[in-house]
Amino acid sequence: MALLAGVFSAGCRRPEYVKFASDFGDLEGEVPWGWTAYLDKQGTDFYSYTFVGPFDPDFFRGVPSISVRWYAYKKYRFMPGNEAEMYTSAQDYIDKMLKWVYGPERSLEQPMAAVKVSGWSATKFVVAAPADVSGAAPFGVLRDAGTGRTAVLRWHGYIVVPMDNGFYVLVYPATRDGFKRYEGRFVHLIKTLRIKKDGPAGEVLAAPQDSGR
Repeated sequence: MALLAGVFSAGCRRPEYVKFASDFGDLEGEVPWGWTAYLDKQGTDFYSYTFVGPFDPDFFRGVPSISVRWYAYKKYRFMPGNEAEMYTSAQDYIDKMLKWVYGPERSLEQPMAAVKVSGWSATKFVVAAPADVSGAAPFGVLRDAGTGRTAVLRWHGYIVVPMDNGFYVLVYPATRDGFKRYEGRFVHLIKTLRIKKDGPAGEVLAAPQDSGR
């Protein structure tokens, strides 16, 4: 765990954002000042930086966050519980994620759209889907008085950027009621992101260009 900190002189207003650079030198961008950063990695095949904001009761478990991830193609990522995931392309990731993570009740609150991130072609969308919750989870959860169903109404924003060696994913895992609150911070990260290498173990990029993946 590392605390993000901005350096500024006494008497100056604290900045709204602070520069972030990955440990691998492959990308950099600006994230909200004062948010806490966590790193999960598996060599250079996978990493996830998660930036956690202040308590907000409209987010699941009261935790707003934004994540930046890297997935290498055709490499297994091993997770707790002896589970693993592997993707052959960025589209394979999108298809599997929509099917297995969000399920048949999903809908696209913002449809798939082609955008540019750091000059590279990317896909942007927002998926909405309920997720049943059991046990004590008092924040970000709604209860249907008629059916008794308790669920979190997920509104998750995604940016998926294909490269030659793998793909980057930016995720904003919000709820319906909390989405607008930190959407601007997610958009700011997208706009300031600079991809400098083709993944953590890849070559330095001379200039943005479509990868064709």
